[in-house]
Amino acid sequence: MKTDLFAIFCLGVDYGQLIMEEERDNEDIFDGFQGYLVDRKYGTPFQVAPRRQPHSEKWREAKRESYKKFLEIINASPQRQR
Repeated sequence: MKTDLFAIFCLGVDYGQLIMEEERDNEDIFDGFQGYLVDRKYGTPFQVAPRRQPHSEKWREAKRESYKKFLEIINASPQRQR
């Protein structure tokens, strides 16, 4: 199976973006914990960091599909079949 290296790179970038998006989903938990610590130590309210708009579920699904294609390429590689 001949595959373009740039296409594989792009699939990897898509996966990286998906991982970053999933990490951003958990920022509220971290901010809550950090706010608790600031409030406890200084007795002042914690200013929550502004959030950007999350990506749509359609965007996330496209990134998941890229990851699946990447895994298919890896599993079909000649070195893997030995």
